Amino acid sequence: MKFVEDAILFHATMLNDRRRTAGYLASIRDIVKPGDVVVDIGTGTGILAIAAVRAGARHVYAIEEARIARVARTLFEANGMTDHITLIRGRSTEVKLPQRADVTNAPCCDRKKRMVRVERPKRFCQCLH
Repeated sequence: MKFVEDAILFHATMLNDRRRTAGYLASIRDIVKPGDVVVDIGTGTGILAIAAVRAGARHVYAIEEARIARVARTLFEANGMTDHITLIRGRSTEVKLPQRADVTNAPCCDRKKRMVRVERPKRFCQCLH
């Protein structure tokens, strides 16, 4: 069970990093437009997918490979978001989406754990710190 505990601690640590979380939430508010389709790669707890819906996204595809996806599903249900968020279990590089996204949200880091820009659809949420 150590892996599960470590995964939960990992996600709790990220969420408790107020600067990082605030940066992502601000980026989502600035970039996501009403009616957008958003892909949230590595959704984890699903907090940023929920933020995208609240920012006006028509639909969010929340991709998560790890078991933390169960937490995300629970949060989506508790917040009445299941009509707007599709949770996809798997690797982002291996899933096929039913439609092209307008915005991609992905915590893509280089080896020094800095955020880096990646190939994107129309817009990309990022938080450099």
